[in-house]
Amino acid sequence: MNLDDPTQTEQDNKQEALSTILFNINQMYEHATEDDILSDTIYDVSLPEVYAYLQQIEQDQDSPIKLLRIRYVSVQDFDTIATIYDYTQVYPETEAPYNQRIYFIEGADFALTLMPIEEKKGQIQIHMTALDASPDFITEMFAELDRKKSFEDLGLIKASQLKPTTKKKAKS
Repeated sequence: MNLDDPTQTEQDNKQEALSTILFNINQMYEHATEDDILSDTIYDVSLPEVYAYLQQIEQDQDSPIKLLRIRYVSVQDFDTIATIYDYTQVYPETEAPYNQRIYFIEGADFALTLMPIEEKKGQIQIHMTALDASPDFITEMFAELDRKKSFEDLGLIKASQLKPTTKKKAKS
């Protein structure tokens, strides 16, 4: 029991907000067309809680979406973050974070993009649309998720590029 919230109201509000996300994902997946955009405000949750909840949904397969997979990209470029805000028409009251996540909710038949943006503390705007209806800069980020990474992309070198070392004989 949380002593700061003996009536569990705060926890209930958090769970209701998170359940709203799952409800909206399921509704968009089942009924949305490419032209539909969902924009909804949820309260009493943080971006890390949204992230954890989306991971839990995927892990538990807690949705009727067949072959559910949830992946994301982290956007850290300030200009791209500003473009996201212009696209969604959501502008945080506080200083813009340097890490905005775009989630890709994939199923057997369809894919959605979900962008949770913190407008102010305890208030998150959820922007969701079909992946096919997303702007090019978002669909390009999605395509990058599946691109095979080279050794250079990962910052690794091939074994053939290693310099041979000479072993010194141990003195006996």
